[in-house]
Amino acid sequence: MLNTNQFLEPDVITVPTGGRPLTLVYVTNSKHPISKASSRKTLCHYRKQIQKVRHVLTSDDPATLLREEIRSLSKNEKNSLLKDAGITLDISPEQGLAIKADLTLPWNKIRMIRRLV
Repeated sequence: MLNTNQFLEPDVITVPTGGRPLTLVYVTNSKHPISKASSRKTLCHYRKQIQKVRHVLTSDDPATLLREEIRSLSKNEKNSLLKDAGITLDISPEQGLAIKADLTLPWNKIRMIRRLV
């Protein structure tokens, strides 16, 4: 059975599955890129649609919203954000080796950590 909130959210459909429910959100695709020439009404409409998608993704949890926003950034944008905030992470090779030995992680997990840092 489909759960559609026709009155509250007409663009959101939730489909129950065996595990986590599948949520479908309708988002319009503009024919032209949004620019400064766009009207205020158009910008407000797109802003409301983006807020609706964020609400569906994060259920208004600020920590989850922040995590998803940071994940959507590219690696260069993340590095510039950290640089602007004044956050640096300096780990010497010896300390890195000691951390790897203490964690006793398999090589694929270490590779994933290396990719994230």
